[in-house]
Amino acid sequence: MFLPNDLAFRNLVHELTGTWPRTEQATFDVVASLGLDTVKSTLTYHIVGDKLGPLTLLRADGDQETTLNGATLTINVRGIFVRLQDNDPNASDPYVVQPSVGGRLVNGYVHGISAVLRPVDL
Repeated sequence: MFLPNDLAFRNLVHELTGTWPRTEQATFDVVASLGLDTVKSTLTYHIVGDKLGPLTLLRADGDQETTLNGATLTINVRGIFVRLQDNDPNASDPYVVQPSVGGRLVNGYVHGISAVLRPVDL
């Protein structure tokens, strides 16, 4: 699972609206205004079936992962930097900024990322 940080959601709002939300509530309101289907599709795009540990990610250059919403993303590795290529060609792709948040979990790993993954061109 890939987990965007708070700044990632603020950046998403800025990219979509041209404005910076002042509060978390304002950020939430804009994201929620995208509609339930878009929010659900975007959130489920952050969940992959494979249990990708930190070392597995570093060895996954070029691998495509199928997400819970059925779309794919590509893992690109350069040295110790892991970039996730999503399906929005106009947006910057996120990097893994905090691998394995909380260690190994029962159902896999959670990795903090720098931007919201986009399953479609938003």
